[in-house]
Amino acid sequence: MLLGGDPNAAFTLGLMHDVGKLVLLHHISDLRRIRRREIILSEEVLWLALMSLHESFGGLAILE
Repeated sequence: MLLGGDPNAAFTLGLMHDVGKLVLLHHISDLRRIRRREIILSEEVLWLALMSLHESFGGLAILE
């Protein structure tokens, strides 16, 4: 590994880091199901939400 760390640990941490993206998309899907209608988000809003919230959501999901 370039920085001398454990490649397996780096891979696992990278996956865990992105778990928040799945959590955010899961919540949008739940909202769609509950409201029984399409949830319309612009590509820009969805991208900003994913980029700004996925780390926090991933950390919270892992703590659960």
